[in-house]
Amino acid sequence: MRDDPHGPDQRGLRAHGEGRRALSLRDRHGLAVAGRRRLKALLARLAAWWRGRVLRLPAAGAAALAPPGPPRIFIDALNLAYWNGHPPSLRAPLALLAQLLAQGREVQLYFDANTRYRLGDERALYERLLEHSRFCVEVPSGKRADGLMLRAATAAGGLVVSRDKYRDFRKRYRRLIDDPARLLAGSAGGGRLRVPGLGLDLPLPVSAETAWAELAPLLGTGTTPLR
Repeated sequence: MRDDPHGPDQRGLRAHGEGRRALSLRDRHGLAVAGRRRLKALLARLAAWWRGRVLRLPAAGAAALAPPGPPRIFIDALNLAYWNGHPPSLRAPLALLAQLLAQGREVQLYFDANTRYRLGDERALYERLLEHSRFCVEVPSGKRADGLMLRAATAAGGLVVSRDKYRDFRKRYRRLIDDPARLLAGSAGGGRLRVPGLGLDLPLPVSAETAWAELAPLLGTGTTPLR
């Protein structure tokens, strides 16, 4: 005798199965809701922990989270001193340094060890400039300012202002030297100093002493080397 598919026993089995499926769906839904709540609570605790950690960061750590500032600028100062022709003069290097410091930029002038012997009447002014070691570097005798400056600029991801092509250093510093956005040329003439890569076109002081008078208030103590 075959079972009646519509009999009471079969209907009871189907109802029991449907009830179990409904219960299973309710259980899964409940578990999902509970899981989402636990995840939300965990994320909230994690966010609170991270906010507290950031607030407790030391100054160096907080600075690391700050957006980077504009790149440091390295000036091939003796090269600029010849932009006005011969003999070399500190007019252009000092005027450019003053303008960039007024803009809040980090800047360093690099000089060869024999610079003082090339400057004639400006030697005493150059000696005063050397007292501000944060902004002015004279490389040791036997070293080339070009190489030390390019190494420092590469390490800092900085810019170099010069009309030099640095052919002797291309193999080592090719990425910097071949990048027109990092090796910036300029000109001095007609009473103006121009560095297009920095967006600068400024009056050129009539003398190095005048340039120094404009620069000196911006130097401060200037005895702490840049790192």
